[in-house]
Amino acid sequence: MEFFRRKYKQLLKLSLLLAILPVAFVFLFAANESELNDKAYYSARNEINDKEFFSMEDIDISDKFYYEITGMASYYSDRFHNRKTASGDIYYKDEFTAAHKTLPFGTILRVINQANDKAVLVKITDRGPYSGNRIIDLSFASAQKIDGLGLPNVKIEALLKHNFQAIKNSSDKFFFGYSYDQPLICIPHSTLSILDSSNDFSDCIRKYDSVLKENPDKVIYIFVPVELKENIESEKYIVATVDFRAWKLESLEYTTLIK
Repeated sequence: MEFFRRKYKQLLKLSLLLAILPVAFVFLFAANESELNDKAYYSARNEINDKEFFSMEDIDISDKFYYEITGMASYYSDRFHNRKTASGDIYYKDEFTAAHKTLPFGTILRVINQANDKAVLVKITDRGPYSGNRIIDLSFASAQKIDGLGLPNVKIEALLKHNFQAIKNSSDKFFFGYSYDQPLICIPHSTLSILDSSNDFSDCIRKYDSVLKENPDKVIYIFVPVELKENIESEKYIVATVDFRAWKLESLEYTTLIK
């Protein structure tokens, strides 16, 4: 009887050992895989810190939204100051706004005086002009900024919110970027290094000018989200630089999580 009792205990211990071994193996394998993933992640992270793999061309999809036209510009006379525009906004001569016959209200344009290459950023808030073959009516402040208090020939550039299919499957939000002297861009939100912001476009332009003056060696943009807003007054305008390293590290983290 004692013999069978000892054998039973030995078999019980063996059964427990056999039951535990697969679980222990799974935990050991998972720990090793996690360690390998960590090593791969930090190795890639260090490699990213040491090298530049990405450029603006790798992430910019502005070609899917770009619009350009050239023609003659005019500007609002003083008698329109403090009057309501077609969008419902009040026109103020010292704000950076403009009138266009067809472009949606809230669209941001870069207007370049072709005689001197001076540029200004404006927001469409009105309809017109309706005199001659002019393609845009600038506010007084906008025309003054490009030495265009007359009928200058200008180039208009814009990023139009119409091709949402281009960003439909992206997990990141995309932003339009506007600059006086750099190409217009459309890039992921995760690349932005934010310096300032405002809910008022003209106020953001002044902040942008101030940041440019303080950082003459940096490439700085005004950004707005690509998503279409029903109320143009609800738009938020962001002054930011582009941080490729932040985007690369974030993309790497997403890849690691997916694995």
